[in-house]
Amino acid sequence: MKNLLKVLFLGSLMLSVASCELFSPKEWAKYNRGRELRGRTCDYDRYGNYKCYDKRPHCIRDSSGEIVECSEKPY
Repeated sequence: MKNLLKVLFLGSLMLSVASCELFSPKEWAKYNRGRELRGRTCDYDRYGNYKCYDKRPHCIRDSSGEIVECSEKPY
């Protein structure tokens, strides 16, 4: 019984930590900025499949891994 309670407690702790990261405005702002720089667009193809692609897939990153700029052609 004690082991079950420990497992349930650890599981709820891990879920709460993961959900805090999921709803972090800072992380979402970083994600949206990267999408805007890459020009990410999503559309349905002629068969009805939902596809996403980057208009500017070639990106330069700084030393911390943040995207600095993106272009359509390789640098």
